[in-house]
Amino acid sequence: MTLPLFLSRSMLIRVLWVLLAFTALLQLLDMLDNSTTVLERGEGIGGLLKFMGLRMPSIVLRLIPLAVLMGTVMAFFNLVQNNETIALRAAGLTPYRLVLMLVPLALAIGLLHFLLADQVAPRTERSFLQWWGAEQATTSDSDMTTHTIWARTTGSVIRIGKYSAKARILGDITIFNLDVDGRVRERIFAARATRVHPVWALEKVERFPAADGTRRLEKLDTLDWPTPLKPSNIIDLATPTDAVPTKRSSGVLSGRWIGSRAPDYYQTRLHRAYAVVFVPLVMLLLAAPVIRGVRRTSTTGRGILIAMVSGFAFLLTDGIFAALGEAGLIPALVAAWGPLIIFGSLGLWTMLTLEK
Repeated sequence: MTLPLFLSRSMLIRVLWVLLAFTALLQLLDMLDNSTTVLERGEGIGGLLKFMGLRMPSIVLRLIPLAVLMGTVMAFFNLVQNNETIALRAAGLTPYRLVLMLVPLALAIGLLHFLLADQVAPRTERSFLQWWGAEQATTSDSDMTTHTIWARTTGSVIRIGKYSAKARILGDITIFNLDVDGRVRERIFAARATRVHPVWALEKVERFPAADGTRRLEKLDTLDWPTPLKPSNIIDLATPTDAVPTKRSSGVLSGRWIGSRAPDYYQTRLHRAYAVVFVPLVMLLLAAPVIRGVRRTSTTGRGILIAMVSGFAFLLTDGIFAALGEAGLIPALVAAWGPLIIFGSLGLWTMLTLEK
């Protein structure tokens, strides 16, 4: 077994063990909190297993950065405790080269993290939401579900009060058309809307001001409503997920899809989706101080403390930057890549220090 393979295997095993342990703990807590509800729905043991299966990807998604940090620290600590770092240094291998051997594994974990966040988690989360709310779901397209949905386009804000099972029939629709400054210039209310491709047919319409520009309430029996809002888009808005795939974010920003949030939110989510690939690499760099330690000395303890504090500081900073970016208070590029650059630079500086 070559040295890079040995180091990668040692790190991967510990990352998986940490991920498994924390996932099991959070799954247990989640199950204890919701098991009564599942059983009361008459789902039985199968329902409990389905609950755990649908919830697991979202839990794993949040734990991967922490698992990489702790697993890497444990792998480096094991090398120090077994005096293997001394032997490796005697053979001419510097800490820099040891960390460099683990870069491919870190990037591979980051790629898997991206695929989980972009492809798996959104689907399982939506399936969970639809299953969890199945008792309130309609089975016929003529029946209406009362649920307020907000949608936002570049020129309007839309409120939908009711929708059918396939979202081809809507009820209680209010359309706020905006001017170039974002102020409401027109309000349209319709009691019902039916999908007649490629537009929606509004029924029992009230429009203010009237089409001729006078400030009066205009009442119409029907009105065509051209909008990119599709039935599938409405169903997507009715069950929003925390995990937003890149296809959805880019679709909202290009106008092919309608979201419920401001463009800053989707721009930040899109950049963060790609930035997540490099999070394990930053965690690897932040764990590097542990290699500096020597068995039975305080340097190992200090290295572990520095690595853990730096890693948690990165996670905290990343969360704060994400919230600021989604709120439009800082640019999306800064929100997504700023923490990576800051703490990646800190990790590289640590590596240069270890090299000396």
